[in-house]
Amino acid sequence: MSGDGDFHIRVMRPDEIALAVEWAAAEGWNPGDRDAECFTHVDPQGFFIGELRGEPAATISNVNRWCDGTSTTVDDLINSIPAPSF
Repeated sequence: MSGDGDFHIRVMRPDEIALAVEWAAAEGWNPGDRDAECFTHVDPQGFFIGELRGEPAATISNVNRWCDGTSTTVDDLINSIPAPSF
């Protein structure tokens, strides 16, 4: 997915997810030590990064998981987090 030229949104690669956790901690959030690993295992397509002119600018997670085997819910591990420079 892409925006209007310089801003693009895409699914994060597994090696980039630590960046989102790092930014969340810098914002005062308290992601669990293994939360990202668990959420990635359940929905590897659930972490997104926004890039501005090719540099990480924002992250968000929208991880789908099965609750009771019959319905799907959405969990946010790392809500919308802007890069510390923004």
